[in-house]
Amino acid sequence: MTRRKELLNNSNSTFNFGNFKSLGWVMGLKHNGIFDTINRDIEINVIKDLIEGRAFEHWFRYKISKKAQDNCGIDYKDQYQKTFIYINFIKMLVEDIAMQCPVMDNFEPIQELKDKEIKYLKEELEGIDWISISIDTIKELELKGDCFYQIYYDETLKKHRFTKLKSENMLDIIIDEDSTKYIYKNKRIVKTLDIEKSVYSRREVEDLIIFTNGYYVEYLDVTNLDINSSKEKRVVMNTKEMGNMLPIIHISGKYKREDSEFSEIPSIDYIDPTFDTNTVITDIRSSNRNAGSPRWVVLNGELDLERSVLDAGGIIHIETPDKLKEFHSNYLPETNVKSFEITNSLSSLSKELVFYLDFLYRIVGLIPPTLQEKMSGSDSSKAIAQFRTKQEVKNKYYMSSIKKGFCEFFALLLKDFNKKSKREKVFLQIPKILVTSNVYDNLLLVAQEIGLGLTTMKDYLKTQGYSETQINEIMENQKEILENSQLETETTTNNTNNTEIETIEKDDTKVETKLDNSGVDNRFKKS
Repeated sequence: MTRRKELLNNSNSTFNFGNFKSLGWVMGLKHNGIFDTINRDIEINVIKDLIEGRAFEHWFRYKISKKAQDNCGIDYKDQYQKTFIYINFIKMLVEDIAMQCPVMDNFEPIQELKDKEIKYLKEELEGIDWISISIDTIKELELKGDCFYQIYYDETLKKHRFTKLKSENMLDIIIDEDSTKYIYKNKRIVKTLDIEKSVYSRREVEDLIIFTNGYYVEYLDVTNLDINSSKEKRVVMNTKEMGNMLPIIHISGKYKREDSEFSEIPSIDYIDPTFDTNTVITDIRSSNRNAGSPRWVVLNGELDLERSVLDAGGIIHIETPDKLKEFHSNYLPETNVKSFEITNSLSSLSKELVFYLDFLYRIVGLIPPTLQEKMSGSDSSKAIAQFRTKQEVKNKYYMSSIKKGFCEFFALLLKDFNKKSKREKVFLQIPKILVTSNVYDNLLLVAQEIGLGLTTMKDYLKTQGYSETQINEIMENQKEILENSQLETETTTNNTNNTEIETIEKDDTKVETKLDNSGVDNRFKKS
């Protein structure tokens, strides 16, 4: 963020807050609960813990009831932690989703971009490492629901650029009739060094940034998100090329939250089956230590369901019935005997693990492992495509959101390249194959479309980002290859028709020859 602020300070005009009358709406934003922690914050933090390996505490609260934790005389938490095995399923699944979503690196041909514009945009995509940005955006949409970038102008490059914002720090989105406001919290470290006093200090401060149409406002070093406590206020206007647009790129998720402009977080749905999978793995480990299937014999006791974990290798709690507690141990009435035996085999646990893994993959939208194994011997792209329908729907929505979010930014790039450009939006092209596939599948689809007359070679090359000059060169080369191939075929055919087949029989000095289909028996020519 420091780099972002340096660039912004060098490239934009700064206005005195007190002299800017149109900011009356800002003064009405007081600390009135609008910035209170919401469920979105909790969800993001839990997912972050799971990704970074801090899963046990969540698993423990998820599996063990509060009553059981408080009333249990023995601290089993440490014992559980020793047997807990955490595999980062969410991170693994999100990586697969991001890698299997195609990167949009071509622009819609319907926009009729000029050759030099296409070339320039292609170079810019490579310059900003668009492939990595696309993959990171998909991950952000899965893990946090929304992805945000801030647009700024780089004075050194003389171009508009963007920087990624932390989605969890976007506190609120307020949509009014005439404007939209994004409220963002930024944390930074302030360092001070007093050489004379030999004192070095550093402290963390919070800034509040409000983005709206045409500009954004920075409130530096605020207390408890109260804008009135800010030690410095300033307004940073958009560049001339940006005009009245929002300096924010908002890539939204598939579903919007109820009563909120934020999107739902897909990874929330992955947590429960992940915990269940971890439970099975944990139980396999503990079951190996209890392979003897211990038998519990209980005298004058009852099973405490609140505190018992009735899984293979789990812990069983027995309570003395209330009606027996008043009796002294020496004077207990005749007792009943109850027997408990753990009979789950390791094979059953293995099947349970496979079940939960398949369930998890289905929720995510990926092909389940067991189905992948069954399809491993098939080379039918059609069969695989049928099972990827859910994943394709998700990918298409993500790519549509990325296309919509970045359209104004790419228009800004063209204005940086050509000041006379009047384009307000430049759209990326969503590929026809929505899941990353091999080159063979792509070419096969193109060949089928050309063969059916649904498209032409020229149109296909245009969708791939080739300029008119490049397309004409390719078409000329293709034409030359076809002409040479046709000429070679005709020459071969003529040579075949004109070939003389001679059979010489030396036994009786007979010579049989077929010449040019003349119908003349050559045996008479000998005489």
